[in-house]
Amino acid sequence: MTSARPAPGETDDNTRSVIEAELDRNLYVEAGAGTGKTSSLVNRLSALLASGKARPENIAAITFTRAAAFELRSRTREKLEGRARDPGVSAGERKRLSAAVDGLDLASIQTINAFALSLLQERPLDIGLPPVLSPMNEIEAGIDFDARWDERVRATLEDDIEFVKAVGLARRFGLANPLDSLRRIARDFADRYHLLDTAVDTQKTPVDEEPLPLSTGVLTNALTDALALAAVCKDPDDLLYRHVHDNVAPAVRRLTAQFEADGRVPAEYLHGLPSLKSNRGKKGNWPDPDALARLRELLAGLQASVDRCVDARKRQVADILLRAPANFAVEYAVERKQSGRPTFHDQLVWSRDLLRNAPEARSHFQARFTHILVDEFQDTDPLQIELLDLLVRDPDSNKARNGAVFLVGDPKQSVYRFRGADPGAAQRFQELVAGGRSLLFLKQNHRSDNAVLRWVNNVFEKWMSEGHDDGQAGYVELEPDARQQGEGAVWWMGGALDDVGASAARLIEFEHVAGVAAEVCNGKLRVRDGDGHIRSSRASDMAVLFRRRTDIE
Repeated sequence: MTSARPAPGETDDNTRSVIEAELDRNLYVEAGAGTGKTSSLVNRLSALLASGKARPENIAAITFTRAAAFELRSRTREKLEGRARDPGVSAGERKRLSAAVDGLDLASIQTINAFALSLLQERPLDIGLPPVLSPMNEIEAGIDFDARWDERVRATLEDDIEFVKAVGLARRFGLANPLDSLRRIARDFADRYHLLDTAVDTQKTPVDEEPLPLSTGVLTNALTDALALAAVCKDPDDLLYRHVHDNVAPAVRRLTAQFEADGRVPAEYLHGLPSLKSNRGKKGNWPDPDALARLRELLAGLQASVDRCVDARKRQVADILLRAPANFAVEYAVERKQSGRPTFHDQLVWSRDLLRNAPEARSHFQARFTHILVDEFQDTDPLQIELLDLLVRDPDSNKARNGAVFLVGDPKQSVYRFRGADPGAAQRFQELVAGGRSLLFLKQNHRSDNAVLRWVNNVFEKWMSEGHDDGQAGYVELEPDARQQGEGAVWWMGGALDDVGASAARLIEFEHVAGVAAEVCNGKLRVRDGDGHIRSSRASDMAVLFRRRTDIE
C-alpha cells in the first residue's frame, strides 16, 4: 500500500483550494474519517458545473450507496443554488449555475451498478443483448439461482455416473454433504464467473482409474520390516513398540487381507488408517539406536506413501465434482445474457465487455462522460476499476484524459475485501491516472473530540505501521478541528488477565464498565453540550454497546 505522506506545510485549506481550482488535473484525495469526503465531492462537482468545464450530462459521479448518491445530488443542488444567489457572481457564471441547477438530474449520480446498467440499457445490441433488459434484484437472483442449480444437479445425478461415484467417494473422505458444499461453491463461481472465461474441459478421468494406487505388497513388506525392527526393543511397553503392534500391524493386516485379490488398496480405505508415523520410543529401550531411527524413518515413509495416494485420489474426486459448478456458472451466465436478465454482477461484467469489445460504444460513452468522480474509492474492486479505466483512458495515448478523474477514499477504511474490494488494484489505478503529484490529503477531523483523536493517532499509527509491508495502508494522522476543543478523554479499562476463563473475564470487564457508568451517572465527568458549554455528566450522555444481546444482563 502507499506510504505517501502529506507534504510539509500542506493543509486542508490548500487541498480544498486545489479541488475547486485545478479542474484540468486528475486528483486522488485521501480523506481520513470525518474530514469531509462528501464535501470534497460536492465542491469538485459544483466547480466543474459553475466553471463551464462540464455540463450535467457529461458527469458520472459514482457512490457506494443510493443514499450517498441522493445526498451528493441534494448537497450539490444546494451549493449551486446558494452560489447563484450570491450578488458577487458574474452574469455569465449565474447563467451557468442556473443551467446546472435545471439540468442536474441529467448527471449520472448513482451507484456503480446503476451506472453500469444505464450503459447497457442505452446500447444493448452492441454486445448481443436483447433490446429490453429485466434486471433481477438480489432476492430474485437468489431464487433463480437455486432453481437453476437444483435442476442441473438432478440432471447430473441422472446422467453422469462418474459424478455420482465422485459424490460417494467424497463422503468416504469425510465430506458430510457434498451436494450442499457444491451448491456453495456454485454460488461463489457464479459470483465470479468472469474469471472462469469459458467452461472447463468436460473430458473426465474415469473415477475407477485411481491415479496413484498403493499395492498390498508395499504394505506387507513395510509391515514385515517394521516388525523386524520392533523386535530389537527390549521393553514391550515402549510406546513405539506398542504403536507398531497395536496400531500399525492390525490396520495393515486388515487391509491387505481385504484387498489381497486386487493387489491394491483403494485410497478411500487408506484414508481411514490411524497415523502410521511416530516419533515415540525411548532410546534406553533400544539396544541398537540405529534400529529405532530406521523404524521411525520407515513408518514416516509409509505414511508419506499413503498420504500421496490419498491426496491424489482426493484431487481426482475434487476435479470431477468441481466441473459441475464451474460449467454451470459459465453456462448459466450465458443463459442470463441471452434472456436479458442480469444480476448485479452481470451489470458490471456486461458493461465492462461493452466498453472493451465494442469500440463505437466506448467512443460514444467517453465523449458523453468527460468527468468521472468516485466516492469510497478504497472499496472498488478490480472489475469496477477496469470499467472506470475504459471510460477515462484515451486509446491513442493510453493515458487518462486530463481532469477526467476525481477519486476520494481512505485506504485505512477499506472493509469490503470479502466482496472483492482490492486496495492494491485501487492504488495502481490511482497512480496510473493521477500520479504521485496528484495525491492530496484531507486530515482535519470535524467529528471527534481532541482526546479521541490523540488516542486514535497514538494507537492506530503504531498498529497500522507494523502491518505496512503486508499490504496494510499507511497511517496519516488525523488533526483536530479547533472548534472541537473540549474536556473529553479516552478511558482504558482493565488489562491483561492471567489464568482466567472467558466467563470470569467477562464478569471482570462488566464490573469495570459498571464502575465507569456509575461515575457518568453521578456527574463525575465533564462533557461538552451541543451548544459548546461544559457541564457535569449525566446518564443520558452514555451509550454502552455490546457485541451480543446475550451479554446484556
